[in-house]
Parts: sequence; C-alpha cells; structure tokens
Amino acid sequence: MTRNVFVIETSAVYSDGEVRLGLGLTSATLARARRGNTFLYLGQWLLDWLEEDAEARQSAKSRWDHQRNGFHIG
Repeated sequence: MTRNVFVIETSAVYSDGEVRLGLGLTSATLARARRGNTFLYLGQWLLDWLEEDAEARQSAKSRWDHQRNGFHIG
C-alpha cells in the first residue's frame, strides 16, 4: 500500500485546509495550535510545532517510564 507523504517546505505558506488534509488533523487541533485567527501557516512554523509536540510526547513517555520503574523526577 502506497502512503502519500505531505512534504513541508520551510518557506512555503499553507492554508488551513492544506494543513488539515496533508497532516490528517482535525479543525480543533489546528484551532488549539494557532494564535488568533491565523489561517495561513509558514512551513517552518509547522515543522517547529510538530517537533515540539513530538518532544512533549517523548518527555511524557520518559516520565511515565521512570514512574513505572520506581523512579520519580521533579
């Protein structure tokens, strides 16, 4: 099965619809992520946002793993 890849160019500008369809997101997800009523997204902003989200998930997983193994940090 071939999977479509949404390539994010750092200097490109994307509409709300392009981002939702390209990344498979809901309107609510984008509404939480954006500031004000911005409906265009700079590619670099998208990449930064996705990276921050991935880092947050990894950090939460790491905290969970430490707690599960008897370690508690912070």
